[in-house]
Amino acid sequence: MCRGAYCPEHSTVRRRAAAWARVRRARLAVDPLCSACGAPASEVDHIVPLAAGGAELDPANLQPLCRRCHAAKTSAESG
Repeated sequence: MCRGAYCPEHSTVRRRAAAWARVRRARLAVDPLCSACGAPASEVDHIVPLAAGGAELDPANLQPLCRRCHAAKTSAESG
């Protein structure tokens, strides 16, 4: 159990979450439409999933998707 508000483990988690939030916002600002159907995008998808070795914060591995297209892609990747 961590003591205090800023243990090393949770500080790293917070920094990664903040970095993802910045990258996500920037990507949606540049590309506000779903790359699959053209609807307004609300989510940012990793083209190559992290589990398959995709880069977490690399803009080249990110695409804007609407909720429906993101759910369909995630479902297809899950099998």
